[in-house]
Amino acid sequence: MLMNSGIPATHEEIFEGKTYLFFKERVRYADASKFCKDTYGHLAMPKTKAGNDFIYTKARMHLLAFDSTVWIGLYQTNPLSVYEKEEWAFSDYESVNLPPDFGDMTVGGELPLYTYNFTTPTERWHFFYFAAEPWYNRQEAIDVCALTGSHLPYLLDKSEHDRLIELLKVYSPIWLREKELSGYPVYHDPSGMWLDFTRINEDLRSFQWSDGTPIYMQRQWYHNRGFPLPTEEQLALPQFWIHPDPNNIIWNSEEPAGSTGMEEAFGCFYHLRGWVDCGSYMKQHVFCEKGPFPYERWYLGGSEHAQPDNKWCVENCGAMRLDLTDAGKSEFSDISHEYWVDEWCGKKKPFVCESSKCVLIGFYFLLILV
Repeated sequence: MLMNSGIPATHEEIFEGKTYLFFKERVRYADASKFCKDTYGHLAMPKTKAGNDFIYTKARMHLLAFDSTVWIGLYQTNPLSVYEKEEWAFSDYESVNLPPDFGDMTVGGELPLYTYNFTTPTERWHFFYFAAEPWYNRQEAIDVCALTGSHLPYLLDKSEHDRLIELLKVYSPIWLREKELSGYPVYHDPSGMWLDFTRINEDLRSFQWSDGTPIYMQRQWYHNRGFPLPTEEQLALPQFWIHPDPNNIIWNSEEPAGSTGMEEAFGCFYHLRGWVDCGSYMKQHVFCEKGPFPYERWYLGGSEHAQPDNKWCVENCGAMRLDLTDAGKSEFSDISHEYWVDEWCGKKKPFVCESSKCVLIGFYFLLILV
């Protein structure tokens, strides 16, 4: 039997020009979807980081007392295709990105299992293989990353720079002790790591990332060398050079073989502080980077246990977990509130509606199947 039930929204708030309604009543996904449409909207669609963070924060504040998850506007579009890759969409039929699939990051045992990974605001992932050995010169580092479809890292944000410093503070002393105990030569650098950028010609100003994006130096560096200053916009771009680098000191040692007279034409992260130019002969540890990946916030994204997993082949509707927080997560990830999960559509849960129209505060009428 169907019955109309007048209910108030537990909370209503406008965010970025849209009205969000939070309901504590527990209903099936189809009923929640229909009701949201009757309010001139649809189940809430967390299409952006800001929108996702808002929905999670407000739903946790107002609905966690009633259930650990809430319905949001995600659903599987091919639920009967058991042997095909899952496809998901938002309530307005726009496709939903699935989490990144990294595959076998050990390359069949050729590489150790990565010890650490962290993500950045630009949806890029970094993988760190912690081991006292091996140490890699630049080409070896590039080849190692290529084995897993990765590349040497970009550092485009201060938070990425600071996170690497914190990780190197932990591991560099370990590598330094190993260097001292094992008698590694001077060109083994326990506090450095390779970065993606390169000087492309004899001009010290010609450093750029592998995608062609130019890199600029500090204002004083140009004054000291008598070079014209770049524009203020160019000087404001992210860069973390350690003064007086880049300075292209010519390598005078006979080790490693064939390195005598080599220039410093490649980017390194050095001495827990910032960037220097390095010769390709240097031996360092390696971080590898994958991405950027399209925006998504599936729970455990990037792991073998990532959602959606369609357990028992009946989990075809999208929900957001509210019983988890990002406390402590900032040490390894800049990507917040990764709590989308797939659920059986027949479960009864609270829900969140989203409307681009003005919705009057008061009572709303929910069609409930009883």
